[in-house]
Amino acid sequence: MQNSIDFKYTASEALKGIERVLAYYLPGGKIKGNEYSPLNPTRSDKKAGSFVINTETGLWCDFATDDRGGDIVSLIAYIKSISQGDAAKELNDFLGLEALPTTQPNQPPTKTPETKPKNDWDAILPIPDDVLNSCPKQHYKNGSPSYTWDYKNANKKLLMKIMRFDTSKEGSTVKTYLPLIYINDLSTGRKQWQWKQIPENRPLYGLDELAQNPSKHILLAEGEKAADAAKELFPFHVCMAWPMGSNGIGKVDFRPLTGRTVLLWPDNDEPGIKAMQEVAKKLKLIDVGKVRILDISIFKFKPLGTKNKPTLEPGGDWPYKADAYDALKSGWTAAHIKLAEKERRGLYIKPKKKKPKQSSNFTVNDKGVYYRPASSDDADPLPPLRLCDRLDIIARTRNKHSTAWGVLVAFKDLDGKLVEHNIPAKLFATEGGAEVVRGLLDLGLNTVPGATQRRRLIEYLQTVITDKRITLVNKLGWFDNAFLLPGEVIGEPKEPLYFLDTGGASKIEQKGTLDQWQEHISQYCIDNHRLIFAACTAFAAPLLELTGSETAGFHFYGPSSQGKTTLLRLASSIYGSPDYVKTWRSTDNALEATAASHSDCLLVLDEISQCDARIIGESIYMLGNGKGKARANDRGGSNNNTAEWRLLFLSTGEKTLSEHMTEANKTIKAGMDMRLLAIPSDAGNEQGIFNNLHHFSGGAALSSHIADKTAAYYGVPFKTFISKLLTGDLRKKLPGRIKDAKLKFAHDNLTTLASGQDSRAADKFALVGLAGELASHMGITGWPKGAANEAAKVCFEAWLEQRGGEGSLEGKQIIQQIALFFERYGESRFTRWDSEEPKVDEHVPRTDNRCGFRKTEVTLKHGRDESTETTYYVLPESFRSEICKGLNFKAVIKLLREMGAIECSTDNKSSIPYRLPGYGKKKQRCYKVTPSNLHSAHKETQTDTAA
Repeated sequence: MQNSIDFKYTASEALKGIERVLAYYLPGGKIKGNEYSPLNPTRSDKKAGSFVINTETGLWCDFATDDRGGDIVSLIAYIKSISQGDAAKELNDFLGLEALPTTQPNQPPTKTPETKPKNDWDAILPIPDDVLNSCPKQHYKNGSPSYTWDYKNANKKLLMKIMRFDTSKEGSTVKTYLPLIYINDLSTGRKQWQWKQIPENRPLYGLDELAQNPSKHILLAEGEKAADAAKELFPFHVCMAWPMGSNGIGKVDFRPLTGRTVLLWPDNDEPGIKAMQEVAKKLKLIDVGKVRILDISIFKFKPLGTKNKPTLEPGGDWPYKADAYDALKSGWTAAHIKLAEKERRGLYIKPKKKKPKQSSNFTVNDKGVYYRPASSDDADPLPPLRLCDRLDIIARTRNKHSTAWGVLVAFKDLDGKLVEHNIPAKLFATEGGAEVVRGLLDLGLNTVPGATQRRRLIEYLQTVITDKRITLVNKLGWFDNAFLLPGEVIGEPKEPLYFLDTGGASKIEQKGTLDQWQEHISQYCIDNHRLIFAACTAFAAPLLELTGSETAGFHFYGPSSQGKTTLLRLASSIYGSPDYVKTWRSTDNALEATAASHSDCLLVLDEISQCDARIIGESIYMLGNGKGKARANDRGGSNNNTAEWRLLFLSTGEKTLSEHMTEANKTIKAGMDMRLLAIPSDAGNEQGIFNNLHHFSGGAALSSHIADKTAAYYGVPFKTFISKLLTGDLRKKLPGRIKDAKLKFAHDNLTTLASGQDSRAADKFALVGLAGELASHMGITGWPKGAANEAAKVCFEAWLEQRGGEGSLEGKQIIQQIALFFERYGESRFTRWDSEEPKVDEHVPRTDNRCGFRKTEVTLKHGRDESTETTYYVLPESFRSEICKGLNFKAVIKLLREMGAIECSTDNKSSIPYRLPGYGKKKQRCYKVTPSNLHSAHKETQTDTAA
């Protein structure tokens, strides 16, 4: 067989590289959604519009001439007026594809072997000279860049490009920065240009100039445009930058700056200042000569005069977020910079001299904490008494009720690791403050032995003078305009926060980039409703507090090996590594601490069977109520430190909550059912949780891929989502959007038979769907519009179906219990009464534990065919204590009346007086029940008892 061209393979690979193909063959087009509109080179059009290529499917058409085709091969053949074979060969050469067995374009192609998903790639550094001519000049969606910056090494070899694209959106300009590099695809061996960022050790902008000027000082700005502008203001510095702003600091290789003096120019905003402070810490780790931060307050002066006679006057305009480019626009020159340096005796912020913190007779320095006794003899002072290693007082602490005061301290443990520790003030009242010292020793503080030293240490901690205050909190999540995470705050709280972690802290961490998470994980959720729903639940958790929604959980259940754990790993990857997954195997106190440390986040609990069936119901109530146990203080009152949270939790197990509780002879209540909504894990097509295997050989292969990749890329989606929620006024609009989404979801998915419980559940599914759509709109998921809402709808329908349709759980339980009683004891506990006379048939067996009487009558007769119906006359006490055992008696009566299963008297009472066999002439009240009416499919309960 001739090794030549497989048209289907070539078309498929060309579609994957659609950006490069369109940028090379049809540059300058306009993008709208997934449609690309360039000029048709076969015609003399001067305006694009009629020639359209679908970037997702490869379909193309020129509506002016009705020329059209179904893939990229036919497109290239059309615009170049060549055969499809030549077009496919040209595309193979352009994309670097290997030849495969020939198939004819008009014949069914031979089935190509199923390939494994694309693995990781390596950046080729530096980029080879022979591929520079093929470098894309524009982006297929964003068009031509407004700025391009080349990153080169010391030998002036290109490492990568950063391009800025200015696009218009809703009347404003949106700036998008995209890196462009040359990579080696490890799965195919193909080398190509890609809009990707170098994963680690990213180069600095200006390495070529740095190498040419070994004696110059360095000026480091945030952004390439600012660095270019700074060159005119600081001509005797090498002006540099790093790629991708403040978010990329941790992945930059700053080692080329070793031994150099570096001046940092921060942007005029708090994030810019924080970014430079973080850079300063990185530079100190690599032993640079000196690190200084430019005092940007100089730009509050107005630059006037001439180049030879510059002057500075008060009243300059230095706008928010301004940088070197803005200084240049405001009229600043190198001469003005030199004048400012002369008048202010330097341009950088002078570090404050650290004065030893003193509290009465105590001194703190790098060598430790010292007590200097007072001496009446100044000529012969007593030597200072060393108490411990350096121990700094950070602030006074207290909770939101202005109680539970304490002292926050910081020190380095015996391994040199920085430790922050909050000391409750009440511990100072213990004998000699022993509990305080014991806690510090346990955390690794090196103290000097001796009773005197320890007594003075307690005195130092109690007599400290500080005005700084920090609020103690016992949950994570939203606080005003900030989101508290373990060890990190996103946003700006009104006052610094300190989280009292009592164990079980959520491991929110990140690895990799958002692009990598989308490429290796998120894309496989498409067309898999349960995967999308699990991921959307992770995004929905932070919206509860903002919209006033209640805590709830979703439980995926089904046999093993269906992929339930994959759902948990996927959802966890939005927050952190696979270690983010917790287990049901814990005490209720431990579960309290775990819930508090996941507030406003997703709590992931694996395998419900590991929780004791006797306490699982109470655990569900506790999680759903959002508050732990109130604990008394030593005076019997509340200690005001009850754990609180608001979260969504995702659970798995082979059984439902109801089935799990049945094993312990427990009955599920509606409140539990509403707090943990059960969804079958089986998608219904013999592929477990999956609807679409995305070219994998089976569900196990796809699950294995997701397991591998969620251990490599995680955490970025959640922090990106929170950061975008804190941008603008989005949070103010969310309650209205959530309300509208809930109304629409209920309208589309519920009927008039729906109970209040059905509506409550629908609200929860609607919130999850909206959260997914919001994350997709933010560019986080990479899913098409509507995918999240569709997943919420499918999972809601699955929940409704496994529950037995619409209606309240109490109503279903009433029907089940009443029907079961008559099915089991209809003959054994009800005496046969077929005669109209109130007498007992002496020939039938004696009835033990009698509950009443039964009559069987013919209800329909057609020839030889007839149907019968049994009616039961139930004695009042038996009806209450046995048939309605554990049920709300009034709710039972109301439901049976609505269903026509109990007959009412002429005065509308539920019990009717009858002359019963064996009871004499006096009539006895009883309940006349027709159980067959309980099974009427057209009569559904509307009862909705409060949970």
